[in-house]
Amino acid sequence: MNMNRKKILLVIFVSFIIFWSLFPILWIFNHSLMFEEELYSRPPHWIPQNPIPNNYMQILGIPAYYPRYGEVKASGHAPAILNGIRNSTIVALLVMTATVIVATIVAYPLARFNLRHGNKYLFVVLTSRTIPAISIAIPYFIFFFYLGLYGTVFGVAILHFSITIPFMIWVLIGYLNTLPLDLDRSARVDGYGRLGVFRKVIVPMAGPAIVTSIVLTFLFSWNEFLFAWIFTSGTTAQTLPPAFPSMLFMLADPNNMAAAVIISLIPPIVICAFFERYITRLKIVGAVQIKSG
Repeated sequence: MNMNRKKILLVIFVSFIIFWSLFPILWIFNHSLMFEEELYSRPPHWIPQNPIPNNYMQILGIPAYYPRYGEVKASGHAPAILNGIRNSTIVALLVMTATVIVATIVAYPLARFNLRHGNKYLFVVLTSRTIPAISIAIPYFIFFFYLGLYGTVFGVAILHFSITIPFMIWVLIGYLNTLPLDLDRSARVDGYGRLGVFRKVIVPMAGPAIVTSIVLTFLFSWNEFLFAWIFTSGTTAQTLPPAFPSMLFMLADPNNMAAAVIISLIPPIVICAFFERYITRLKIVGAVQIKSG
């Protein structure tokens, strides 16, 4: 009886957490299907009376015609949103590719070799991420301004790259430590060199950790706001997150903003759904340990 009660309480708790997490998304999606008149109606409509994809068409810059409402022109925010989607995609793909390559190459010797100061290397790498981002924004701003990287997609990619590398190194080291060292020894006996062991044995077996790094890096870069806002706001390199605040000023349109938010959620959801089977195989438990001699 007590066991059944615990199961019921657990189900209620999990259901509450799921509802708490999904309700804001469902509420925004609800607004994205409304016209502005319906949004401000009293009493409020919990469910759109005439759900149509008007806001999505507007924010994507596609004019449409509805018999009831007539012709609906593209939103004035459409250029900024479309430009933000393009730039965010480019930055996220650059950061994702570079981070996975570099983090895998660095994590391999830290996890598998008897490096003399391996723990110190990892400590320095991880400590670099304890510094608040806002405290290094001004030095980065001055540095990037003189290098001509301010307001460029490549400059934002470098900023994201400097943040994602340490975290992904930690993730990969945690997973590589779970692989037995006998794999390396057996491969060496079979005639593989260090590079061959890395390419033919370690990388394939570390697939779940590498894929998880790909997903986490993409999500971070796609959603990062602070650096993107400071270094790209108002330029042609503006990514998607800084484009949202501009929709609240000058020409406020909450319905279009709701549609833009839902559109921005599609790539992360697709990425997570596609790689879900790999992510569930990754188990990072315990403290990260470095082989040190």
